[in-house]
Amino acid sequence: DQLICYVHDITPMKSGSMSYMTCNLQTSTSKLKAVCSSPEKSNPLKKASAGRSPIKIKKFDFSSKFNNVVINKHTVIEDYKEPIGFSCADPSALVTLSSVHGISPGQMVTLKANVTQMSGVKHVKIDNGTLKQVMAILVDPTASIQAVFWEEWVGSIEDRKTYIFTNMRLREDNYTNEKFVNTAKSGCKIGISVPFSEALPDVTLSLSEMATKEVTISVVVVGVKVLSNFFTCQSCSKKLEECGTKYILCRPCNMKQKPINIQWYCKLRVQETLSQQFNLSVFHPQLMKLLETQGRSLLPTLTNDQIEDILLDVEGPLRLA
Repeated sequence: DQLICYVHDITPMKSGSMSYMTCNLQTSTSKLKAVCSSPEKSNPLKKASAGRSPIKIKKFDFSSKFNNVVINKHTVIEDYKEPIGFSCADPSALVTLSSVHGISPGQMVTLKANVTQMSGVKHVKIDNGTLKQVMAILVDPTASIQAVFWEEWVGSIEDRKTYIFTNMRLREDNYTNEKFVNTAKSGCKIGISVPFSEALPDVTLSLSEMATKEVTISVVVVGVKVLSNFFTCQSCSKKLEECGTKYILCRPCNMKQKPINIQWYCKLRVQETLSQQFNLSVFHPQLMKLLETQGRSLLPTLTNDQIEDILLDVEGPLRLA
């Protein structure tokens, strides 16, 4: 097999002691994620990306588990001199929020979106001081995504206004694997834009985001859309990807351990007492508190069905602060 493609969005990555590189490959019909674990193959990829020139890739592997191309030391990368039949995509072009979820984390994206559900300003402690942070949900006609704004960008947005967000960094939550964007350290721009003429979809809030607004609302749980759990490392707190054996090896810190630290995540469909329905993401600490309001504890012996029943059996509104 071979690929004729352009190379975009090269990003150096590191996992424990292993360094590698990710990128996106633009073919005539689609965009593919790629992982390059071979240092000698990184230079032709960087050259093709910088020159916006097509290449031919042969002897590569494909990971069906992660749905990406794997470039290793046996892979052959050649300049493609023949007519290719399609042009190199403009990296500054707008992408829809639905398409963002198919892009590799770490890439820069340019979006047009409406700002909703802004949090209050938080002061996040770091080693040498604090940073200002605001969280919001960005919405376009195709989907929604969480966004994090740092420092000088905190005051650059207003709730329910539409903007062009240039060079936002795409990230992935370590625990839920959900994508989000934040303001990049350099190259980021935010400019006001005309509102969308199309209808915008419902957004998903998280209980922790609602708490930053310093308000109290009452909601009724009308459904449980997602309920899942995973284990985290007892040393580095990273998410452990698989739990098929008695013990699990955490690849980032290389510690073999018992699967003990279980974390729960759920997405509820709720309704405010005087308003419409919306989705609400609830993470482990908030789920513990919700069950405590019903006189129950989030015990390891509880099954998914039992937790769902506890949430759905609640009579009257839950008060969320």
